Amino acid sequence: MTNKVSRQIEEHGSSPASRGGAGTYIEGELGAFYLLAMLAHIPAHGLPNARIVRVRSQGTDLGFKLDDLIIHGASPSGDALLEIQSKRDITFAPKDTVYREVAEQIALSHSTEVAEERHFVGIATQRTSRNISGAYQDVLKWAAAAETCGQFYKRLSAKGVASKVMRDFELTTRNNLVAGGVPDNDEAIWRILRRLLILEFDFESSVSLARTHGQMLARQMLADEDVGQADALWRTLIELSIATGTIGGSIDRQELKRKLVEIGFRLAGDRDYGPARIKIAEMAQMTLASIGSTVTGVNLPRFEAVAALDEAAGSHHFIEVRGGPGVGKSWVLRNLAERVARESPIIVLDPVTTPSGGWIAFAQALGISGTASDFLSDLAASGGAMIFIDSLDMFTDPGHQRTVVDLLRAASTIPGFTVIVTTRTASNPDFEPWLDDTITAECGGVHPVLVSELTEAEVAILVGQAPELKALLDKGHPASKIARNLYRLSRLVKVPSATEIRTEAVLAHYWWKSADGAAPADVRPAQRILADLAARSLRNEMSVVI
Repeated sequence: MTNKVSRQIEEHGSSPASRGGAGTYIEGELGAFYLLAMLAHIPAHGLPNARIVRVRSQGTDLGFKLDDLIIHGASPSGDALLEIQSKRDITFAPKDTVYREVAEQIALSHSTEVAEERHFVGIATQRTSRNISGAYQDVLKWAAAAETCGQFYKRLSAKGVASKVMRDFELTTRNNLVAGGVPDNDEAIWRILRRLLILEFDFESSVSLARTHGQMLARQMLADEDVGQADALWRTLIELSIATGTIGGSIDRQELKRKLVEIGFRLAGDRDYGPARIKIAEMAQMTLASIGSTVTGVNLPRFEAVAALDEAAGSHHFIEVRGGPGVGKSWVLRNLAERVARESPIIVLDPVTTPSGGWIAFAQALGISGTASDFLSDLAASGGAMIFIDSLDMFTDPGHQRTVVDLLRAASTIPGFTVIVTTRTASNPDFEPWLDDTITAECGGVHPVLVSELTEAEVAILVGQAPELKALLDKGHPASKIARNLYRLSRLVKVPSATEIRTEAVLAHYWWKSADGAAPADVRPAQRILADLAARSLRNEMSVVI
């Protein structure tokens, strides 16, 4: 495209022939990604609750230490700042000199513009790994979620709760930050870890999802008569990013719109998904909060299942976390959902909170003025290309099922969109599948991730953290098979006398009195049913249909 922007780039030596190599062009794509998010008025990847008001490149002269991109955001909670350093080759390993250099920059990064907790430091990487996507992100998530430094380090140091990979990452980060001048104490390190982001992009891939999502959003930014110019808009934003980086400077939303109009792009009218995003984030937070994640205060991470889900999420787009009732499937889903939600918007559904009636009802409940495809593309462009559905097999209401089908059908048309569900179909022979097979086929088929009962190693972890559970979890205990189910265990330990259960008779008496934790109003009816069944059995009448 021959225009003012192209001439400006050529004047500064950033034409395709002299861009300084693939690294410079990829940084241009990274900048274009954030410029497009600002143009669309959507939150930035890394700042899921803030809209971008200005994008700056090369801010060293203004005191920014991570200066590849500086994202200025605004939200109801206050202004936010995200400094990003882009590195193609970074592993975060102990001997990684690239990470050491970036960590030393982070150590010097301070801001007088925003409060410390609203000043984020991000490392954008083009090459990821299981550790980067999993264990390292979990450390940063734990640090951000902890209310105090002591709470974070207690969790990190607990045997079996955190892995060696996680502790090694914290130690590597600590050593690098201390080398950069940060005091070697837990409080100082935690205050940085809780603001540190690892932002994963894939612009180096021949089929880049970040680029694809950017181009889809670019199409939505154009007036109907110009939608065919989406690729040209994406390339122009790359050129603008490179040009801004070459000369240093910043650009806000109004200036960006003016430049694009001057070039000749006809833009669509502004749309505002902000209120809907807030509602979706609140719904996701509340739904996830209802999923239990501790037993007697011990957070058992189920490392094997988490690792299997992490691996599957890297290459599959419809993942079914399977297992018997109460084994911790929902917790495994929650772990990944909370990790992703720290940087990007997500949708979380369950049989209780899902609006009934299909996409139209879902859109009305959340105030979405647009098509399902447009809205999900909008989320994907912020890094939020994920839908989490807990207890898919428990969606029995046709209206709820219709909502799920409509959302997943739209998601299946968006490249890279991933759906993660939990089911107990393997142990529920009466379940009748209702999800359209064409949807899962469009996603590349269903990939199962199995969650089993507690292993001996996990039992040892629980007993180490909560010694009062030792007798209940002992192999010789009459309730051991029941207690080693996380849900049953969580129910048992809520009763003060539960850990004193020594015989099957005592256990049966406890069940008789509590109906397995049922509401008080339901206990008597349950007892009457059991008594009737027992009487029928004694009279050899169990063939009677009840």
